[in-house]
Amino acid sequence: MAIAVERKQLESLKREVEALLARKSVVDAEKIAYLAKLFDGMKQEEVSKVMSQLENKTIVAVLPQMKAASAAKVLAMFDPKRAAKITTMLLGLDES
Repeated sequence: MAIAVERKQLESLKREVEALLARKSVVDAEKIAYLAKLFDGMKQEEVSKVMSQLENKTIVAVLPQMKAASAAKVLAMFDPKRAAKITTMLLGLDES
């Protein structure tokens, strides 16, 4: 009997955690979309300066949300090796 009660409690906690994780994903997506919109409104040179200080995984999350022309110009301003790495990550061929 006690095991059944504990199991129900665990299942309830699991549903709570899953709901919180889903909400976090939505909030993260909203933040990324907002940041991309901000970057689209800036000069590409300034965006490149800011992005040069960000981790590649952050850039990979934001670039696809930007207008293609803006994203292309920003990516072109990166060092070729870093631009290639980011491109590979965008394609899903590199998970680092």
